[in-house]
Amino acid sequence: PPQAEMVCRIEKLAAAYDAGGTPFVINYGSSASGHAVVGFGLEAGEWEWNGEQFDRRVQIWDSNYTKQSDRTQFYFN
Repeated sequence: PPQAEMVCRIEKLAAAYDAGGTPFVINYGSSASGHAVVGFGLEAGEWEWNGEQFDRRVQIWDSNYTKQSDRTQFYFN
């Protein structure tokens, strides 16, 4: 699916989690490698990441980075 459609799906899953739903898995990568993280909530606000401004983010748990930080979030507008 197109990237915009995938972002929309992830946003809906995060909103559903906030309404009492369950955490969800996000898989990403290339044909050579991949990774999976767990999404568990949606936040609205203002963030800058890699020089870009964002107004929403999905909270992520990543087994490679077990401490929550701005690095372990999925940012989008």
